[in-house]
Amino acid sequence: MASESAHELLFELMHSGGEALEYLHEELGQHTKDTCVVVSQALLELYENIAEYVESHKINEQHRALEASLNAALAAEKLNKSCSISDFEQAHFLLTYALIPLHVFLSNELHTWYAIYPSMERMHDNRDRQLKVIQEYKQHHENALKAEYAYDVSIMVLCYNKVYLTKIAVESLLKYTDFEKYKVEIIVINNGSDDNGETAAYISELNDPRIKTIDLKYPLGYNAQSLGPAASRGRYFVEFHSDVVATKNWLNNLMDCICSDTSIGAAVAVCNESSNYQTIDAKYSDPIKNDTEMQRFASKHNHSDPQLWEDRFRIIPISGYITPTMLYRQILRDPWLYYGQFTDDDMSVFLRRSGFRQVLARDTFLHHFGSQTSSADIDKNDSVRLMGKRFYQKWDLDAWHSSEFNPAIVHYMMHNDISGLESFLFIDPLFGSTPMCLYNKFREEGKTIGGTTAIVSDKRYAADAEHYYDEVITGGVVKSLEQLQSKFDYIIFHPSIEDYIDRDFPQLLSALHPLCKAGTKVLFTLKNPAYYMRLFELAGGVVSTVYNEPWRGVRLIEPQYLLETVNQHGFKCTASKVPAPQNEQHKQIIQNLRALVHGGKNAESLTCIMVFFEMSPK
Repeated sequence: MASESAHELLFELMHSGGEALEYLHEELGQHTKDTCVVVSQALLELYENIAEYVESHKINEQHRALEASLNAALAAEKLNKSCSISDFEQAHFLLTYALIPLHVFLSNELHTWYAIYPSMERMHDNRDRQLKVIQEYKQHHENALKAEYAYDVSIMVLCYNKVYLTKIAVESLLKYTDFEKYKVEIIVINNGSDDNGETAAYISELNDPRIKTIDLKYPLGYNAQSLGPAASRGRYFVEFHSDVVATKNWLNNLMDCICSDTSIGAAVAVCNESSNYQTIDAKYSDPIKNDTEMQRFASKHNHSDPQLWEDRFRIIPISGYITPTMLYRQILRDPWLYYGQFTDDDMSVFLRRSGFRQVLARDTFLHHFGSQTSSADIDKNDSVRLMGKRFYQKWDLDAWHSSEFNPAIVHYMMHNDISGLESFLFIDPLFGSTPMCLYNKFREEGKTIGGTTAIVSDKRYAADAEHYYDEVITGGVVKSLEQLQSKFDYIIFHPSIEDYIDRDFPQLLSALHPLCKAGTKVLFTLKNPAYYMRLFELAGGVVSTVYNEPWRGVRLIEPQYLLETVNQHGFKCTASKVPAPQNEQHKQIIQNLRALVHGGKNAESLTCIMVFFEMSPK
């Protein structure tokens, strides 16, 4: 095990290397050839020594410090050769698009694995420092956007094998990107493909002044996405996956969106296949065989419309993820989440807690071939479970539980006549997915919410609420209710009423009643413990999906109990069952389960995912 002093020396050497790179980048061509050769030779020796150090101090993790140092050494060797023949144009290219990004990537890896890992205390300290840096950067963000940049936009295509998809992506970018309106550079990086040189050969043949190519010998994994913002010379940076196809007006629309408000930290287009509700219904023939039908669909769809810009608590960078370059440089990908899953959640927390908006641009469609890059890790390494647990360890939050939105409440708000002037009280909105659905509805209809208040009883979510409500009260729900006045038209519990029944439910109702004016609606839901998917989970031994939290059991709470209790405390209430969405497979499962229900009676309870309650004062 290496000593702390050895690690400190390593970091000092990396810092010196960074200064040398900056020196060369700024002064290249201003000094003698011999000076540039000496500095580049020193860089080569630095990266070779770091590779030896990492190789001799192995860590039982899938980190990429060795590969990064080996790639950096190869780039430094090329730099040295370019300097020796006074080819300073090529030397400048290598510094900008290879060495500096690789040095940033390597520094991030070394810091994570030799200064932080495996101490969770250090992990949390580093997380808090990074958040503070981003929050401090936000104060200067508008000035950063006004600075001079070589390009309006830098687009990175990171490719690994499957060269046929890379060809489609790059050709579509050249065809459908508006190079007349925007000054654009495309950066194509071969992330160490092992396809017998097919990807390397393809990018070596890309002879177009709009394209910069980097061929890495050693793969850097999913987090090689961090190379892009470090190499970018554009005001805005686009992470464009190699399994995505560009379409007409795609960049124009995304630029319209992100340039409309400097508080927008990231935006992404909708597509045909994605998680996180980032898809639209799109039917057309296979674009690999012929993309005419898909492009015709996209052409009809892609018309800029601000009413179709949806605020999200999280966006997944699947299709055309655009962000200010300088902002992205403050975040980068966490090497600890090396399989890639939950890096989107991780980045979203940093953005959200720094006051940056994240927007799903529903007016912009890109085709996504789907699961071309991460499915192998998911199957082989159980990466979703592993990375999800690490996200929990880092933030002390379960990403999926915190992200839940309440479909029954959203459906109610969508189908009731609401003027937009109403005042809302959200009780424990977590990451804020349900409130954001409502905000987007009102924006699309040209309405403005009259006022929003949030009660946050779990202090872990206080920072998530800080920038999104007119008023935030932290502390116990009952005591918080007692601080408020009766001004609310809607009071919404999220995500489910079970959590409050575990406490003193009658006391909660007693505190709630004085807040309700005539016409106030209190909305909440009750999960159905007999829902067929929960029965399947129990049969499979799944009792909790929340990391490091004890299972609280399946509580058999009768809706009738709730109706009787609220009636005793001065409320009238209606309850309605909420059916779960079903596909053919689910229908067959339900049919099989009906045989287990005595006489087939009440079998419909298997398909009910929750019960929705609408409550108001008598």
